[in-house]
Amino acid sequence: MKRTTLILILVTVLFSGCRYKEGPFISLTSPDKRIVATWSLQNVYKNGEKITTSEYAALKPGCAYAFHAYGPLVVSAYVNGEIRESYTGKWQFTNNKKNLAVNFFLIDRQYEYTAVIKKLSKNEMIYEYDDSKGDHWRLQMYAQAY
Repeated sequence: MKRTTLILILVTVLFSGCRYKEGPFISLTSPDKRIVATWSLQNVYKNGEKITTSEYAALKPGCAYAFHAYGPLVVSAYVNGEIRESYTGKWQFTNNKKNLAVNFFLIDRQYEYTAVIKKLSKNEMIYEYDDSKGDHWRLQMYAQAY
C-alpha cells in the first residue's frame, strides 16, 4: 500500500510539471520564479514568418522585457538611437499559469494581450498571441545574464 501511494505521488508530481507545450517537461522552480527576470527579445514571428524589423517598437528583436515580482513590467526599446521605456506596465498569469496577460504603454502605443505560454524555463520563454488585427505573433526571449 505504501509503495502504491508513493508511486501515485511521484507520477502526479512528474506530470503536473508538464505545464507548457514546448517545455520544460519538469521544473523544480515555480513559473512565478522563472518569469521574474529581464528577457531579451531574440526572435519575432508574425503569422509564421520570422521578422527582423517591426513598425511596433516593442516587437523588434533586441527589446528588453523586465518582469518583476508581483506584476510590474518594464519594456525597453531602441528608438531613433535612444532607449525608451514603457510606463504603467503589468503582467499576470491566467488560466492556471498557462497564459500570460500583458499590458503596457511604449511610445504612445498601448500593448494589451493575453498570450499562450509555449515554453518557460529559467533561460528561455516563448509565447504566442493574436492581436486585434488578427495577426498571430510568436515571441522568443532569452534571460539576460547579470
